[in-house]
Amino acid sequence: MSLRDWAVRAIANFVEITPYALLNLPIPANLIKEVQNLLVHRLQYVSMFEPNPLVGRRLRATIQRYMNVGMFDFLPSLHLVNVNVCLTSGYIVNLYSRKEETRINAVAQIRQGLIKNAMKKQKDILSKTDGSGSLIEVIDAQIAKLRICCDIRNAVLDADYIIEAVVENKDVKESIFIEAQNHCRSNALLITNTSSICLSDLLPSMNDRRRFAGLHFFNPVPVMKLVEVVSTPETSHETHSKLIGFCKSLEKQPVSCKVQFLLYMIL
Repeated sequence: MSLRDWAVRAIANFVEITPYALLNLPIPANLIKEVQNLLVHRLQYVSMFEPNPLVGRRLRATIQRYMNVGMFDFLPSLHLVNVNVCLTSGYIVNLYSRKEETRINAVAQIRQGLIKNAMKKQKDILSKTDGSGSLIEVIDAQIAKLRICCDIRNAVLDADYIIEAVVENKDVKESIFIEAQNHCRSNALLITNTSSICLSDLLPSMNDRRRFAGLHFFNPVPVMKLVEVVSTPETSHETHSKLIGFCKSLEKQPVSCKVQFLLYMIL
């Protein structure tokens, strides 16, 4: 076993037994993905041979700690709740807004939302940390995963999921995606949160159309379980599967749609 493999296994072993919400372990960036892949493999093993909900929950939380969500938010009153849902599920969130006022107020608004959610679901939240720590410690750990970014580059540089939540304007959305693709990783998923624009209209702005899809959360987001996972004809099966898994990790119920949104098809 090489020194690098030993380091990955040692880090994974330590992370696995430590309540994720109270963990603040500085892991080298070049090892994070290897640690994550090892933990994913262990989670699959647990699911097959050791159906222990506590072990499985701890591993899922550990894996999510190293997944980043880049979110662009110009409408805080509508979309900051999406940030809260990601934070409470263990994700690191990079939040970018072109408006300084939004960036200044974001942390206070998000903390207020986390506290409100925690008061309603205190028992469930503490159970996800194996019962360790107080409610305030859990909220502080969630807030610690929030990064307020002043430019798109920092928001998307290490993001696994890039979620656009700007105004319902095709040109604005396209400009955001074009700039994001100049800095994001080649395997990052590009996601729009639009509820009215046809995804096919946004395809021309995509360098790799296989990694583009839509997620539509319903208000009130903390309460509503349904999330539409919208694919285009060029969305890959891998992208679709990852988004289904992402929604489930948020404790949401994903429903698959093709180009058009299910709600508006029904209406």
